[in-house]
Amino acid sequence: YNEYKSYLRVTPTMSPDLNSKKEFRIFTPLFYFVLWCGSIISQSMLVSGFLNVVISTLQVEYQLNSAEAAMFPSNYDITVAVTVLLVSHFGSSHKPRTLGIGMLLMAAGSCCFALPHFIYTNTQEAREKDQYLCDNSINRDEDCSGKAGLTSDNKGAYGLLTLGSIFIGLGAAPVYTAGTTFCDEIFSPDKVSVYFGISYGIGAAAPALGFILAGMFLSKYKTLGEPPNGITTSNPNWVGAWWVGFIICAILALLVGCALLLFPAQLPECEVVKRKKRELRIQTEEVIEVRLKMSGTTT
Repeated sequence: YNEYKSYLRVTPTMSPDLNSKKEFRIFTPLFYFVLWCGSIISQSMLVSGFLNVVISTLQVEYQLNSAEAAMFPSNYDITVAVTVLLVSHFGSSHKPRTLGIGMLLMAAGSCCFALPHFIYTNTQEAREKDQYLCDNSINRDEDCSGKAGLTSDNKGAYGLLTLGSIFIGLGAAPVYTAGTTFCDEIFSPDKVSVYFGISYGIGAAAPALGFILAGMFLSKYKTLGEPPNGITTSNPNWVGAWWVGFIICAILALLVGCALLLFPAQLPECEVVKRKKRELRIQTEEVIEVRLKMSGTTT
């Protein structure tokens, strides 16, 4: 009876420990993987989808030539090439936070890229008026020569577009550096390849989604209302709602970035994965040693 009574006294103290092992966790490897895929979607849609599709529309809206419009993707590529080295070296101590800061920079760059639509409104009527004055000018060569290139308003818009493309490049650098390495640290070696395959598949499909959405947005007038003078998409001066996709990507990157900033530097699964990798390395070394010995005896 005393043993049974002592057992009854012990069991209540054991139950809280069991419940604590099954407590609900928010910051899990699966949650990080979902956020990482969200960062891949925002980066791929933004850069490989929206940015490439709206180049011709930006040329019409802000009267840019081909060389000026080509600087936007070039700014992104150069920024990523320079930043990725710094991120790989200095961002390894807290990879989720590094990726989160990158997403916030991408959100800021995306908003900055869409900002000229709200500040510098080059209306259809103004373009038609300029074209009319050029076509009906007596000294056509003299009066119309100043229409080529950037005006004062378009210089401000061009500056914001350039700054936005640079910030997008700064934010995209940690996606496949810090994001990939942290995913490798929290998933076991026998499962991490599956998650990598899913993420790269999402990265391949996201640009296609960006192209589709960009085409839908460009079929709508830039104000999302009725176009002036009844112009249609076949008009060479048509300007679609090129900025909507950048706002969507900015919202997605902002949500993902804020969630990643709350992640700890290490998850409990990191130690388990390290131990598994260490055991797998030891087993591999033993197998290699045995095979070398066997090959030595046979010779």
